[in-house]
Amino acid sequence: MPASIPYDPSLTLMSVVNDKALTAVEEISKAQDPVYAAKDSLDSLIASKRSLEMTKTELKNLGVGTDALDTELTKLSNAILQSAADHEKAKVLAEPKIQQLRAAMRNSQVQFESPVDGLRSGIKTLPLASNTMNMNVQYFSVGSDQQTSAVYVSQIASYVSGTMSRIFGPSEYTSIGTAAANQVAQELKRQNLEGTLVISVCCTHQNVSMVAPFVLNLDKAVKIWNELFPGNKLDPTSRSDMMKVAMGERNADKYSIISGTTFGSGFVGMVHAVKTSDASAAEDLTGAATSLQATIDAGSWYNGTDRRKGLDSSFDENIRRLFSEQNVQSNATVLTMGVGSGDATTPAPSGGLDVGAMLQALDDYLKKMAASTGGTPLHHYLKDIDKKSLAEQLIAKYYPGKCEE
Repeated sequence: MPASIPYDPSLTLMSVVNDKALTAVEEISKAQDPVYAAKDSLDSLIASKRSLEMTKTELKNLGVGTDALDTELTKLSNAILQSAADHEKAKVLAEPKIQQLRAAMRNSQVQFESPVDGLRSGIKTLPLASNTMNMNVQYFSVGSDQQTSAVYVSQIASYVSGTMSRIFGPSEYTSIGTAAANQVAQELKRQNLEGTLVISVCCTHQNVSMVAPFVLNLDKAVKIWNELFPGNKLDPTSRSDMMKVAMGERNADKYSIISGTTFGSGFVGMVHAVKTSDASAAEDLTGAATSLQATIDAGSWYNGTDRRKGLDSSFDENIRRLFSEQNVQSNATVLTMGVGSGDATTPAPSGGLDVGAMLQALDDYLKKMAASTGGTPLHHYLKDIDKKSLAEQLIAKYYPGKCEE
């Protein structure tokens, strides 16, 4: 059995997982692998296009021709379209099998009273994982007709879900993608938008919740064993049988207990630009998004010192200056998952993109993330229970110091 499995809402800390349910969870993870691989391929192509667009912009500023780059950009765009289609196809093919496996897991999972001794065991927060962050930015332009607006909302939902799928399961990344789409749809009804700049951050947390110390109630553990394996029962009243099992080889029969949980969180910040008469606004915003992504890719946006964790001050200032140069009215919205942040919606003054409130919310999120002791569950740690280990503990408890009949 694996040391950990992907999070499933039907499994809770200290609960028992039988072999059939565990196999179903593993099969679900395998079924999702092609989807994740297709997504990684798509992300790699998109990153390559962003890099090439940055190079093209720099060459234009130097007065150098970019015809050769235009050809490569066209090739990359076609490759991205094909990769996106492959990703969607992989999702369509995997989803029926995943749903079938989830149903099988629910049907096979039997609810047992936890064999963990609640009085002698405890739950501790331990830094056993790692803090990781992945940040992406993308600008989405609104079309001129209603149909295009619907596609625009769908594109943002797909983008947010895709970036969050790096660490979260389908339920979580679909939920926050839908929430982002609802926010954008409300903004479209409220005002005429030029487009939306989306900043997406997903993080794993170093602090995990672990059952420590992990102490079994042996009577309950043996009862569960005998119910799960009626053909391989354990008789704690027979010392000779206990000794035989304890001195013998381990067999394949075992069940698992959820002994720990890892956590993660997500942040989505959106700047909604109001349409103006300036025809260059969309191009300026696209350029701003590209410059911002380049800064992110360089890794210079986060201050990881112990004294002050959060956005790097120079990065913060550069973004504010970058957007203040664009003569666009806007307002910002923020969505978080796993860790709270600042105000959800902040109106912006006229005369420039008001990213200040969103950056403050992002800074607040990063600080809380670094010190978080919880979040949205990502994985479960497992503690295997087999017949040999139960027999050894039973002998130590009921027959201390007696190695022979």
